[in-house]
Amino acid sequence: MTKQGQSAASLSDINLTAGRVMLVLLVLVATTIVAAPAAQAQSFTVLHSFTGGLDGANPGVGLTMDGGDHLYGTAALGGATGSCSFPDGCGTAFRMTHAGSGWT
Repeated sequence: MTKQGQSAASLSDINLTAGRVMLVLLVLVATTIVAAPAAQAQSFTVLHSFTGGLDGANPGVGLTMDGGDHLYGTAALGGATGSCSFPDGCGTAFRMTHAGSGWT
């Protein structure tokens, strides 16, 4: 076989290999799309509306749950006002307890 014939054969092998790789990737992508579960819609429920009094105001970060189904969090404002110089309160830390179908 001539050098030109060998080059043409090599290019043909490369094209066949690239075609096979693309076919495998296409099958993998199609399988992933078909097998992926539909995204579930999320809904949120208000557990407590802060009044700005002793229960606090402006909760700004997420909640933490312990092993006993208690939620813990903080509020930047509200809480006691006698021991700090902020007119809107010093903030507060709170715990919510799961009670029946609600929270206290």
